[in-house]
Amino acid sequence: MAQRKSKVQRKSRVQPKSKTQPKSKYDSPWKDILEIYFEDFLQFFFPNIHSAIDWTQPIEFLNKELKQVTKDAEVGRMTLSKNLEREFQQELNKYEEKRNMPYVTSIVREGKLQQTQQIAKRQLNRRVGELDPDLIKQVEALPIEALEELTDALLDFSSVTDLQRWLQNRPTQVEQ
Repeated sequence: MAQRKSKVQRKSRVQPKSKTQPKSKYDSPWKDILEIYFEDFLQFFFPNIHSAIDWTQPIEFLNKELKQVTKDAEVGRMTLSKNLEREFQQELNKYEEKRNMPYVTSIVREGKLQQTQQIAKRQLNRRVGELDPDLIKQVEALPIEALEELTDALLDFSSVTDLQRWLQNRPTQVEQ
């Protein structure tokens, strides 16, 4: 097994910017610190990723290449294409599920439930008129999947009777 270089030797591979090299006014000291302590940063915050990296290879930061592909790079902002943003969000969701972050996901789930309830009630009010409090309670008691089905089904409703019939025909579901 190859002997690992000492931290001082490894850190010497990443040199701070020279004084003759002009710094962009958008450069951040955090970026410089992260470049200098990159390995330590990964080891502390992302130990699984750190252990998968071959630290015998030189580190290459691709910030200049990134500036070439981002349209707002000249003003210091970084944006992602819609596809990359969607892919990032999907990966983040998978990661959250994998790490089982119940607090975050329960907040998101509750927010989606409330949003879907509001949409369903607003659409029902426009489609069939003002709902009585008992019907509102029944709609609010529906799980998210049933609310989503309701928002599709209500497009065919012509009266409150259609809503009542739809609610009666629903199997009784216990929300988990």
